[in-house]
Amino acid sequence: MTDSPTILVISGHAADFVWRCGGVIAKYAGQGSRVHVTCLTFGERGESGGTWNKNPGIGEDEVKAIRKAEALKAAEVLGAEISFFDWGDHPLRYSREEIIALTALMREVRPDIVLTHSSTDFMNPDHEAVFEMTRWAVRAATVPGVLPESAAIAVPHIYSFEPDQTSLENFKPDVYIDISDVIEKKKMAMDAIATQVGYMGPRYIDRARFRASLLNMMEDVEYAEAYVQYFAYEGVGFPR
Repeated sequence: MTDSPTILVISGHAADFVWRCGGVIAKYAGQGSRVHVTCLTFGERGESGGTWNKNPGIGEDEVKAIRKAEALKAAEVLGAEISFFDWGDHPLRYSREEIIALTALMREVRPDIVLTHSSTDFMNPDHEAVFEMTRWAVRAATVPGVLPESAAIAVPHIYSFEPDQTSLENFKPDVYIDISDVIEKKKMAMDAIATQVGYMGPRYIDRARFRASLLNMMEDVEYAEAYVQYFAYEGVGFPR
């Protein structure tokens, strides 16, 4: 893997990438990596409660427009490219058509690293669906018989970011990334998500502090994000 890997973030809803991996996005983008975020839905039904409550009579298309604008602003703050599908949330359903569309995006971006949701998320099955779609798309993107008009990619490193209700999941992180130097950018990106920031922002700042507190070997770390990796470390020596 290069020093500036290409990263593809697969976000179930239009703001998931901000809370869960905004620090890593900002960190890598700031170091010169290409970071492409794709949002599979706008979260217009299940993740926009504040907008629905404050705007009686508002329609789904209007909510989608609000969510898209927020996500665009957040991605700009973090230094990432962003694209959108519109596959509908709560529930998010998929077929071969959606898998092939995601496969085509992987072939276009050609990521070294893929970040996405955890395989288990009891309180939000949409996120579990995203993990399964990602798994399928990675497989499809790496074999030449799928979309043979484009070149297959090498198997990327896959990491799951932390689910919201960690206590309900079997989430056992084995990768912690120091985001102390980019925490202000993450805060700015969270502030862009006005539909959710009031109750999501403080939660994820507290969580970043908690994750950093577990890194007792890194005394200067104030904020961190936690991930699960799906492939073992490969190298000529132990990672430092």
